[in-house]
Amino acid sequence: MLYPRADAKIEKFFIFEKNIEAMLRKPKILLVPIISLLLCSCMGRDLYLENYTLAFYKPTSFMTYSSSDGTMVSVYPEKYSHFCFDSEGEERKEFKRLCEYYGDVGYDRVDFVSYRKPWRTVLYPDLFKIDVICSTDYDGRHPAGSSLADVATLRYCSAYNYVTGGYDSSAMPKEKKVRLSEVAPEDLRMLMNGEDEFYPYLGFTFPSAIISGELTFELTFSDGSVLTCTATFPELQQ
Repeated sequence: MLYPRADAKIEKFFIFEKNIEAMLRKPKILLVPIISLLLCSCMGRDLYLENYTLAFYKPTSFMTYSSSDGTMVSVYPEKYSHFCFDSEGEERKEFKRLCEYYGDVGYDRVDFVSYRKPWRTVLYPDLFKIDVICSTDYDGRHPAGSSLADVATLRYCSAYNYVTGGYDSSAMPKEKKVRLSEVAPEDLRMLMNGEDEFYPYLGFTFPSAIISGELTFELTFSDGSVLTCTATFPELQQ
């Protein structure tokens, strides 16, 4: 079976957009199957893909989401430029350049792609170092201004080993949990989204709740740039 190639806009394969008006002129008895067909079509389509990565996100700022119990924080790109497999012009060239940079070429597989489900998105440039600083006393060993890297657990997902390993199924990207102080720069290459996430993310878990104050997340990239974001915790009623 032949599948559309992904080097053209996906919209070209969703023919319902240009045919919908003509279809709706058909007798009413045909409306039910037509509507069903339209709904199925807009969910996605099988595409032949040359690259595993579907989009690269280059952030200029990050945002945080905190759990109500004060023990977990997720960090996502807030503002960013992105380069996708269905981009055109210069953005398309940049996407191809990044795929070649990471060696993400020769994937050559058919995958189901949908605008309504998470794509395989990769953070660029790579992160080199991550730190978390508390603004108030966390415990007896971590006064205000201390790094919590020795107690925080980082949750992340990386596509690097899968891509550089020739897309071996044994190296499929999976979420990992590692003590932040033990994370090496090579662990942070090609950070990507999880199965239920639309954007590349970083998850942080702490052994005890952050009662009040702020956590500052310092993200140092491989090109030397640094971005920070904060999570604020209102003081809880004791």
